[in-house]
Amino acid sequence: MSICVFRSLIRFGDVQMRLVNQMGVVLLLTIHGLAIGPATGGEPGGATGPPPRQPILDYQGEVIGVDGRSITIRGFGAQVSNSADGWCNATGSEGTSMGPKMTVCFPDREIPCSRLTYTREKLTMVSPEGVVTTLKRADQTPRKFEVDAVLAAGKFHPDLLPGQAYRLADVKVGDEVFIQLCRERDDGLCYSISIRRRPGGLVPPSPGALPGIAVQFHEIMNAHQDFEEHGTPIPEKFLPPKFPMEPSDPPPIPPAKP
Repeated sequence: MSICVFRSLIRFGDVQMRLVNQMGVVLLLTIHGLAIGPATGGEPGGATGPPPRQPILDYQGEVIGVDGRSITIRGFGAQVSNSADGWCNATGSEGTSMGPKMTVCFPDREIPCSRLTYTREKLTMVSPEGVVTTLKRADQTPRKFEVDAVLAAGKFHPDLLPGQAYRLADVKVGDEVFIQLCRERDDGLCYSISIRRRPGGLVPPSPGALPGIAVQFHEIMNAHQDFEEHGTPIPEKFLPPKFPMEPSDPPPIPPAKP
């Protein structure tokens, strides 16, 4: 469940998301994280134990520390299953996800949830019975993530989208970031860094930016940050594409005159 997740809430569907991704811009941030894997092995007598938990796959939050081989973040890592509407959020700062049988999975627990509201600072989950659970980012223990050999060498993976291709040297303490962790090796090493906000400053251009692209990732992030910090209207070119709405039902035809 990837997230992100910054004040302007803009919803758009899968078609728009695919188009935006083709532009080389990552605007969807869900709160990605832990996955539940299949059970491996059994207990005496043939009984199968609970599925083993796998490492957090994606993480987002505020950078607390960064060095040549790791990045430390205070934030959230989780996975949402059975969401009715997915995580359709343009900039990953706030939004709502709903589903009658939704589950929010954390490394140490699972919370049944029919409504999830998230902001940069907290998650609020409402169970089907109406029980409210709130998690604040300020209460979360910072997590340190080692990076893979490419990031440790001061480089980035060239096959990633521009918004995912930041180097450790591009990151500063206080940045709002979204990182991705290796799935194939299942070793939890960070291979991708996306800088989403730099409070009081500017998100720098991605070293993986593609030349000739009219709208660059860092420009979009800075436009949304400027709106959050100063109320500056977001230029149209930095908003998700608009698609024609479905035509409404035509008005009923009045009965013929006798």
